[in-house]
Amino acid sequence: MAGLSNLFELFFFICCVCFINSSRIEDISRVNDVHQETKTIDNVAYNSTTAVSASRETDFKSKLLDLARIGNYGIAGGMVSIDCMRCLCLKQSNCLPIGCKMIRGSLGCGYFFLSHSYWLDCGKLGHDWRSCSNDLTCSSQCVQKYMERYARRFSCFLNCSGYSRELKGGPNGCNNPRTVAYWEAVQKVPGCKGVE
Repeated sequence: MAGLSNLFELFFFICCVCFINSSRIEDISRVNDVHQETKTIDNVAYNSTTAVSASRETDFKSKLLDLARIGNYGIAGGMVSIDCMRCLCLKQSNCLPIGCKMIRGSLGCGYFFLSHSYWLDCGKLGHDWRSCSNDLTCSSQCVQKYMERYARRFSCFLNCSGYSRELKGGPNGCNNPRTVAYWEAVQKVPGCKGVE
């Protein structure tokens, strides 16, 4: 009788193991099905957004190159923070040496769209106005010197708001209400909201 009881327990144990294993196989099969469906959905989503992703990746790489180009390399330090200088440079010329252009009756050159009189006021840096304006280091030094000369004299706020309004409006530009719109436009440059 004891042998039969042991045999029954062994049979019961084997049945339980078989049942558990079959349940695991079904569960694994279900997991594989769900995984395959997820891969299919991911592939469809990937294929439908590949063009957008490629475009975003290109834009991202381009922005990284721009940041490397206009990072701390070449922008002169001084009274105006490097972050503010970078934002002003991006607003004025997309931080590119654009040569000289006539815009609304004013001829401006280079990275910060410097006028000839602005260049004279900053101390005639570099070889000449046009070459200095189209050199990032020289033109950013010119902006720094200009701010040192005028920002305190006209009681400007010594932050990016005051400096941007000086850049746009001349020696007393920070006190000209028409330059507020320019400061607002600077803050719309990507990465420049609230820059000091």
